[in-house]
Amino acid sequence: MIGKYTSLVGKPFMPPVYGLEPGDADCYLHNANQGERHTLDALKVADGYTQNQIPLGWMLVNDGYGCGYENLPETAKGLQDHNAQLGLWTQNGLDQLADQVKAGQRVAKLDVAWVGQGYGMALDACDDAKAGIEDNSDARGFVWLPVSWAGAQRCGVLWSGDQSLSWDFVRWQIPTYAGATMSGIAYNTGDVGSIYRHDAKMYARDLQAKSFLPALMTMDGWATDLTTKQKINQQPWVDGEPYTSINRKYLQLRERLLPYLYTLSAEAAKTGVGSVRPLWLEYPDDPETLGANAKYEYLAGSDFLVAPVYEDSDTRNGIYLPKGTWTDYWTGKTYQGPTTVNGYHAPIDTLPLFVKGGSIVPMWPKGTTSWQTRDRHELDYDLYPQGTSTYTLYEDDGVTRKFTEGASATQRVRVQAPTHGRASTNIEIGASVGSYEGKPATRAYRFTVHGKDAPSQVVLNGSRLRQLNSATALASAESGWYTDPATGITEIKTPSVSTGRGFTVELHK
Repeated sequence: MIGKYTSLVGKPFMPPVYGLEPGDADCYLHNANQGERHTLDALKVADGYTQNQIPLGWMLVNDGYGCGYENLPETAKGLQDHNAQLGLWTQNGLDQLADQVKAGQRVAKLDVAWVGQGYGMALDACDDAKAGIEDNSDARGFVWLPVSWAGAQRCGVLWSGDQSLSWDFVRWQIPTYAGATMSGIAYNTGDVGSIYRHDAKMYARDLQAKSFLPALMTMDGWATDLTTKQKINQQPWVDGEPYTSINRKYLQLRERLLPYLYTLSAEAAKTGVGSVRPLWLEYPDDPETLGANAKYEYLAGSDFLVAPVYEDSDTRNGIYLPKGTWTDYWTGKTYQGPTTVNGYHAPIDTLPLFVKGGSIVPMWPKGTTSWQTRDRHELDYDLYPQGTSTYTLYEDDGVTRKFTEGASATQRVRVQAPTHGRASTNIEIGASVGSYEGKPATRAYRFTVHGKDAPSQVVLNGSRLRQLNSATALASAESGWYTDPATGITEIKTPSVSTGRGFTVELHK
């Protein structure tokens, strides 16, 4: 139904990869709630992201009524030096968009004045903003708007507008964004920590809840801290430790997962089905997925089940896990669904997160903070072997529209695990089929294989890989493997191989 509906009113747009990274919005020139500043002061905030090793994909530098801008080319260049793109907000006009895009703008955010008489004006503005970016650059249009009618998914990210923070605010958003997928809206989100109020603990929980959404941003310059009653910004480091490290943990995890999220975006552009899903969409024959427990959790793709904490507690009750084997992402504990988990221990640094058995999850290397600075010559796969499962990775240049002309590549992965006995687990990596600018000719692979039993040997294309005695030794080696005796997780590292040829890794018992 979603596929047919979006075939009629428009498939979701394909975002640039930086659109999946966190965004930051504030007013710097005129009407700034923090006193008079200049547009270039935005670069000081970008410095904070860099210094705190927190990903940043884009910044709106004039987000506020009556807020103008100056030094646009210099601001755009400064943000690009931070691996971020320039975004601009408009209250009531797009007539300057062409010049702004030529100066470096790559993100456009519309506001309520565009609603006008309703559907026509709002949707036309979204289409016009997307086209304005694409007509004046080789970039993909990336637009945010706070209003929605049929067809809005073809041009923009739907944003929930100005909210005030509370535990209910955190809770209510969970079914809102998952349910939006059922209306064909693939990109729907809200400000991390809301706009008007701030609390360190609620901010951290809200960021965790949104960390698997396909889009997120902070709205700065408007909030008052609920404890101090002082104005406060909303960047992920403003509350100090332990919150800075907690927020960094989830934003860096999200950054590593961008190959997975980006592939889901490519699927949404074809099928109309967004990455964030209510459980019922994947398990329509299970009535419990329409029940009270499943209401406040969501799936990211078909592999991750996210059950955010939405109250001031370190315990999460009522986590419903549907049919299948589910692995706790943090502890490795497995659950056999359908089941309901109560008393789950979730201190402030823990988002209840589960991975379905059979999942194949592509990831960028550890330490990645930007799609531009990632190590393009390594690709990681997080594997949860169970029976036979397959996955197809999608890749393109991430920013231009050349993918519409076929400039992209896919890579098929197949994992086969024994259902009984001590047979080997086989990982088959296919050749990367297709081409695009910047595609690596070679890359190394690192596999994280979850399971309880350590292999006796690991074989790459018929040749044994060397077993190493520690994770540290594996990190410094060109290739090899290591099994952590405490967790049973096996890490495998291959040498650099051609992306044009496939290979097989066998884990022998």
